[in-house]
Amino acid sequence: MRTGRVRAWWQPWSGSEPPYGFTTASSTWLPMPAGWGPLTVEAQQADDGSMLSLYRTALALRASSPAFAGEELQWVPAPDRCLAFRRPGGLVCLVNLSPAPVPLPEGRLLLASTDVRGGSLPVDAAVWLQG
Repeated sequence: MRTGRVRAWWQPWSGSEPPYGFTTASSTWLPMPAGWGPLTVEAQQADDGSMLSLYRTALALRASSPAFAGEELQWVPAPDRCLAFRRPGGLVCLVNLSPAPVPLPEGRLLLASTDVRGGSLPVDAAVWLQG
């Protein structure tokens, strides 16, 4: 559904070369590696599969979906090296930290960090389901 990875704790803004829109100066106090052009906000805005799009979709769902209702969180059984919890509104979140894909739990897919069409959650991925 959505794919991408964050390679830094901050997001470059625009352009294809450092300093990626952070300043008009030729350098910044923090180093900015070459090759981050595809990671800029400008580049990711046009990509429905980007990390920026994933985060924006997640924030919109969190604000609008009744699945997130309630303040409680209940840990639920999960495959080895996975985390799973349920919210009172019906949200089920599964995060796969194991070395192998795991089966998806029952529920309507709300959001996934990667393609889950095969019915399993790949390694290093997360999914939100309406349970």
